[in-house]
Amino acid sequence: MDTTSAYWILIVEDEPREVVFLETCLRSGGYRTLTATDGEKALSLLHTFNGEIGLILSDWMMPVLDGMALLKQIKREKRLAKIPFIVLTAKETESELITGLKAGAFHYLHKPCSNELLLTTVELALAAYENERFSHKESSSKISAVIDYAKKTLLTEHHRAELDHIYQTAVLDFFEKGGQCVDYSSMLELLMAVIKKLHFNSAASEEGGLGGSLRCSLLLSGEMHVDRSDRGLQSTLDHLILVQTLQERVVLRKGSYTAIPSRLGKVAVLVRNSPTDDLELRQAVEVVYALLNQFELRLIEFESRLSLSLKNQQIESIIENSTQRLKLIREAYRQVKGIQVQNLKEMKNEILPLLNELPLDKKERISELLDETIARSNQFFKEDLLSDMSFLETVENLSSIYAKAEAENRVNPGQLSDGARLKINKLLSPFDQ
Repeated sequence: MDTTSAYWILIVEDEPREVVFLETCLRSGGYRTLTATDGEKALSLLHTFNGEIGLILSDWMMPVLDGMALLKQIKREKRLAKIPFIVLTAKETESELITGLKAGAFHYLHKPCSNELLLTTVELALAAYENERFSHKESSSKISAVIDYAKKTLLTEHHRAELDHIYQTAVLDFFEKGGQCVDYSSMLELLMAVIKKLHFNSAASEEGGLGGSLRCSLLLSGEMHVDRSDRGLQSTLDHLILVQTLQERVVLRKGSYTAIPSRLGKVAVLVRNSPTDDLELRQAVEVVYALLNQFELRLIEFESRLSLSLKNQQIESIIENSTQRLKLIREAYRQVKGIQVQNLKEMKNEILPLLNELPLDKKERISELLDETIARSNQFFKEDLLSDMSFLETVENLSSIYAKAEAENRVNPGQLSDGARLKINKLLSPFDQ
């Protein structure tokens, strides 16, 4: 084991996931680690483990005492000032980098970084601390390590730029072409096509080597359920993993499989040949996640449009059927009224001649009965007609409200304003009982 493993490495980071990543990586390289969640706790550990801590890996943005304040404090204490201080940060502006270097930072590592880059940087920093502490001259092997490190750094940054270009190209391509899709099926085909274009050097190719496009399966949940794979029939294993990642809404790793859900859990993609390089894997997950979220937003739009269309069809069907039925009722009443009036006339004509032959008291009594019968018949007809005519008027008013809203606001029935909805509720209130 290298002599650098004799030192403790102090990790100052308030993000639990980053702490786990750093500890796992460093311990795999044979290093011992201490952790602190802010600058004040880090200073306490530096005083407690005086002379045993050989390197500090610190986040830039932290509560209580941030990375810059911690660095300045360390440089003011003579017995701590020589400990290499590596900044872990997402800051990228030149002025911020210069500020940290002038304050005494040994190096910067951009989050997230690969295991190899982290271990190489740690090795160089501890070697520099060893040389500084015991006044040893740098050996030729260390010079070679610096050169290798510089080469690796340049290659890593170049590769990162290539991946960023792939990311941006894929997302923009999907965004531009997605606007031309008219339904979820065409959007689905576009999503699979864009993902298939993603190429990563550490992803297994279909021929069995490295350097291939992502191969994936997809599960679309909800009313528009789709279960498919680019290799033909969907496998049971693919389906189980996709169902699990949709239920838990987290990225799942199982061997070479990586399952990625959308933000709302409506769709998930399973990458079967995940890149083995950490940087490429993170970039693959990020770009697929971004594509799924764009797809999900359009999917919600299609679902809303379909639901609204069905509601509109139902409303239009109710209005049309009710209008037709009430037209028949109106015609039937015309016929009933005609028959009723005719019957009453005939009855009156038949009865009146007979009244002259009856005694006066009976004549008056029958005349009263005749008038009462005619009055009751007219009243029955009138009340029944008024009830049905009121319903017909309500339906006609409903149709008028929809027509007016569509003409003035250019909206569908299902998109009526609150004012129009209040009018409709008022019209329908007598029939709710």
